[in-house]
Amino acid sequence: MQDVRLRLATAACLSAASYLSVFGALFTLLWWLLFTEREKTLPGRGVLVSFLAMILAVAGMNQLQGGDGLSYAIRMVPIILLAGWLSSEREPGELLHAGVWLFGPKTGFDLGLIAEISLQAMGAMGEELERMRRAMRLKGLSWSVTTMIPIGQNLLHMQAARSAEQADILALRGYRRGGSLDPAFKTTTWDSFTFFIAFLSFLLVIIRLERFL
Repeated sequence: MQDVRLRLATAACLSAASYLSVFGALFTLLWWLLFTEREKTLPGRGVLVSFLAMILAVAGMNQLQGGDGLSYAIRMVPIILLAGWLSSEREPGELLHAGVWLFGPKTGFDLGLIAEISLQAMGAMGEELERMRRAMRLKGLSWSVTTMIPIGQNLLHMQAARSAEQADILALRGYRRGGSLDPAFKTTTWDSFTFFIAFLSFLLVIIRLERFL
């Protein structure tokens, strides 16, 4: 999907549908199977396993406490798949264009810049996590909860330091607020069709839920 506006709207519709009901989650999974490249849109193995482990842990605790943990797991897995699809489709700078188009050259430029920097930071953290996992395997260390906590702290500390450096660089270059940018987008018929199917699924979930209210 080439138009970032429709891509974000599609992800919002499908995420909401998946979160609201199991029916919406199954529809989202079907959409992912039909309209994406599937394996190519999956996040890195380490990232995927980490997210799935967290989802299963929360679902298991919920189930043990008398809740519906199975429903939670079914609804959250398609959302993870959508996140991987968004990441695989992203082009550098497009969120900046979307922000300016939606909120204007001042607020939109700032929000778009924050989104671009945040996604760049998340990508860097994922790469750093993979390097740490490889180093642990070479040293014969196992991946466990006791090792995840210090690794997570180390990643957060490193990212905080990088963020401070980026802020200093922007300040030195004279950045204050807003910027000059003429947003440009390319919308195809396929983009519109896939968004329509996603929006339709969201409407079906809302209609189905209203019957039980």
